[in-house]
Parts: sequence; C-alpha cells; structure tokens
Amino acid sequence: MADSKKEHMRLRNRLKQRRHKARYISERDLLENQVRHLQNLLENNMTALSWRDIALALLEAENESKATLEDLQIQHREMQQTMNSALALASTLTCRSNVPSPNRPFAFLNATLAADATARRLGMDWLSQHLYHNTDLMLNYAMFPAVGNDTYTLVRDCSDGLYDVLSRIQINYNRSLEDTFSALKPRLWSILRGETLPFYSEFLDPEITASIDPDMLYRRMVNSPGESVYFVAREFRSTDRIVLVLGNFANDELHAPNKRWTPSLLWAVVERQGPNQTRVRLVMFNGPYVVNNKTLTWEEEFDQFDLFSDEKNLPNYIQTFIESAEPNIQEKMSALSLD
Repeated sequence: MADSKKEHMRLRNRLKQRRHKARYISERDLLENQVRHLQNLLENNMTALSWRDIALALLEAENESKATLEDLQIQHREMQQTMNSALALASTLTCRSNVPSPNRPFAFLNATLAADATARRLGMDWLSQHLYHNTDLMLNYAMFPAVGNDTYTLVRDCSDGLYDVLSRIQINYNRSLEDTFSALKPRLWSILRGETLPFYSEFLDPEITASIDPDMLYRRMVNSPGESVYFVAREFRSTDRIVLVLGNFANDELHAPNKRWTPSLLWAVVERQGPNQTRVRLVMFNGPYVVNNKTLTWEEEFDQFDLFSDEKNLPNYIQTFIESAEPNIQEKMSALSLD
C-alpha cells in the first residue's frame, strides 16, 4: 500500500514537471516571437512616435474615459431611481410591505448624548465603535472603484423622497503603510479637529475622551443659531489598516436642543496594499436634514434652504449638491497630496 502511494506521488510529480516544462517552453517561444517581431519593425526603419504624440494620445484617451464615466454615472443614478421606484411599488403589492427596509443604513445616528458623566463616556465610546464597525458598510455604500485614484460625489436615493450625499476620495501611494500614515496623520487629524472649516469648535469633556482613548476628541461646532454639531473623532489601528472616524450626535443634553441638524460623518481608511503600496479612501457623508424632529424630503429641503437657484426638480437638487461638494473635495485632495 505504501509503495503504491509512493509510486502515485512520483507519477504525479513527473506530470507536474512536464506541465511546468511545457508552459515554460510555450512562454519562451512567445517571448522569442515578440523579440523577432520587434527586431523586424526596427530593421524596416519604422518611425517611432514622439513623446508629444504619445502624451496627446494618452490625454485624449483620458478625456474620453472621463466622459464615458460621467455618462455611466448619470445612467446609474437614473437606473437607481427607477429601481427604487419599482421596489416601492412592488412592496405595496406584497404582504411584506410592513417589514422595515434598510434603505437608510445610517439612520441609527439620531442619538442624544446624555448628561450623566458615565452615560456620556458610554455614549462616546458607543458612537465611535459603531462607526468603526460600519467602516466596510460605508465603503460599499460609497461604491468605490476597485482600482485607481478617484474623486466623486454620489447622491443615493433612500426612497420616500430622502437622499444621502457621499463624497469619496481614493488615492494610491507608492509608500509603505507606515510612511504614508506618518505623513498623513497630522493632516487627517486636522480635518477631524475641524481646522479646515470656517466655524469655531469648542473641545469638550477632555477627561472623558482621554479615559476612552488618548487621541479621542469631542467637540461642539456652532453652524448657526439653533444648529450645533456634536462631533466625536477616534482612531483605530490594526496591522494592515488604520481607520479614523468622525460622527455626530443629534443633541447633547448639556446644551440647548437643536432645531435642525444633519448626520455628518467621515471615514478615513489607510490600507496596506503591498510592501510599498498603500491606498487611502476618504468618505464624507451627509444624510437628510432634520428640522424640529422631522426628516426632510428633497422637496422640503428645496423649500427650506437657500441653496437651490434653479427650477425645483430632482436633477437640480442632485446637481446642486454635486457642485457644492467639489471645493471640499479639492481641499481634501490637496491636504492628502504627498507629491
């Protein structure tokens, strides 16, 4: 029995060696044919293209690709709206119409930070942990491309006239994870501290945040009378991934209740892609506005805020958010540049 197994192993090894040799010979022959082809081209005095011609051709191809991408993104939004409308219609025709639909995966953010010190500590830890453990959900929700660098603002239909706005940035660096994060950490934390915004932030409860995480922060940013943003920021590390999160409470019991607020979130994900390859993905998320405890539809936001100058319709609503997000995206791109 043992001899039979050994013979079987020897036979299998010989077959593997033959396949390997055949593959090697095939690849060698292919490369030799390519060399001969290139030599023939050179011998026939074929004129090489200038670098200028090559650059112009690549620029033209890039512009065509961008135009195609924009067309496909417009088609995607239209198809998504059609699909959501169809699903809404289908739900009214089935007995499952009373089952809650997860169209708004981040609706859990309508939370108030309690006044009690122990409850405040638990609340800050809960929100930051909840954001961290929903990192992959948000990255999928933002629909990042699998490869390459990318900037885009996505307006997602949550049904019932509600829309989420997500701006995403993806950058690849030819650096190790450690070198990349060492260079970017001060810039990322500057964003989390609100130093790039025109509004003043008051940092609160430093003893509580330090007891959770030495680098954690909690700040209050006043946008206008009746609207304060209560941000929690925190950093999470693992061997091949560093995640920074920023999220806000709807209210803080130690301060006057908000008349209006919006979920405003940020994820910065720094991931190892190889020994000297690192990818950074940044998501900036804003949910529908809530005014006097009522979540506004896009039509109600159109009427409520002086943001929309064009005719009141959904395409103008979406385009306004895409255009208004562009300066913020460019600012963050500049902050993340290591050239």
